[in-house]
Amino acid sequence: VDGEITFSDFLFVMVTTKKKDLIHKAIMQNSAFHHEFKQYEVDNMGYITKEKFMKVYESKTGRKPSDEEFDKMLKGAGVKEDGQVGYDAFLHLLLNTQCRAAV
Repeated sequence: VDGEITFSDFLFVMVTTKKKDLIHKAIMQNSAFHHEFKQYEVDNMGYITKEKFMKVYESKTGRKPSDEEFDKMLKGAGVKEDGQVGYDAFLHLLLNTQCRAAV
């Protein structure tokens, strides 16, 4: 035994615990984020542009940060200067801003 468990074993344990509602909510939320990302994704290349993310952000929060504030947010999420926002950064930005409640 190498100490690792399969994802299916992990899910089985999680759904048989009292936390299954929490796990279900997390999976559904991730699905909603993924669907949102796919709506803006550039040619199925695994990223959206920072301009498109700015539109998502504005629609979720109702506010438009300054260019400096927005660039700082992107940098904090690990987005490089090319402005390509991958799914991990997209998820990080949504979960760590006011817009998370709107998804």
